[in-house]
Amino acid sequence: SPQELELLRLQIVEELEAEHLQRLQTVEKEAEQHRTALIEMRAKYNEAVIQLRKRDNEENGFEAEVERIRAEEVEGLRSRVKKLQQQLESKQAEADHRAVKRELSTASVRIAALESDLQEARDARL
Repeated sequence: SPQELELLRLQIVEELEAEHLQRLQTVEKEAEQHRTALIEMRAKYNEAVIQLRKRDNEENGFEAEVERIRAEEVEGLRSRVKKLQQQLESKQAEADHRAVKRELSTASVRIAALESDLQEARDARL
């Protein structure tokens, strides 16, 4: 009869609506889990970036301090070289000349080595 068919049709529609509602709730629950996981992953990523930047800043600070110390040593050695050269020019005794030349040579070699190290450190930071 037409009434029975209509009741059967309504029953089928209700069952399909219930299935769809159940699927929608499952999808929404999964989506919320994915959103939560994404938020947690972003937070972990941001924290890792912060830690990397902090470590880089610490390393750069240490390298800058080493560079500053080396530069000070170079300046000190240059000053010593200048004094030694003045001593050589003042025509002191021959024995003093040899000692001054030896010290001058040693200081010049050390300056060259330090300047090379300084340049490498500066290049590495760039």
